[in-house]
Amino acid sequence: GGNNGGGNFSGSITSTNTVDLRINLVKNMTISGSLNHFGTFTNDSGANSRNRGMTVSGVIGSNVTDIIMQGGTPMHFTNSANAYTGDTYVYSSQLRTTTTITLPDTTEVHMFTGGVLNLNFTGTDTVAGLYFDNVEQSAGTWGRVGNGVSDYETAFIIGNGLLNVVPIPEPGAAGLLGLAGLGLLVRRRRRAQPQGTRPN
Repeated sequence: GGNNGGGNFSGSITSTNTVDLRINLVKNMTISGSLNHFGTFTNDSGANSRNRGMTVSGVIGSNVTDIIMQGGTPMHFTNSANAYTGDTYVYSSQLRTTTTITLPDTTEVHMFTGGVLNLNFTGTDTVAGLYFDNVEQSAGTWGRVGNGVSDYETAFIIGNGLLNVVPIPEPGAAGLLGLAGLGLLVRRRRRAQPQGTRPN
């Protein structure tokens, strides 16, 4: 489905079948109702003089899978404790979050050239992974260039907040590690070198 107008949508969006919700805006819009449909949520709105972006203040529920940002228009999450179960993709747009629990701990954040993650809060939000142009980044804390606190810095992030990347162990990993004393060789997935920088 889609919307090319503006204003405030205060109703809840749910579904019993899979629905990929795609919104195309020509003006700014606020979604204050909850989103809990089965499927993805895509903001695919081109930037123009009247379009100041989309604000989502309602909670995004666990039925929703991936969040996808593309088209140039920013999306502002002013909600907290989102429960969507997929990953977060930011293409040529800006995603602004306002609390340390806006992004689910289980989501992996995928940033692409032209995309910006605005962590507009003080503190740390935990996520399960971080990718720059499909390259997996190291675990640890990530923040804007010059923040002076995080393990790594990157131009993909602005704002005062930090991301704490804590990968979720693959199923069965704990059991394999427990058998390491019996001589079993556990091969860990090699992580790519981070494309951000460590502060001096």
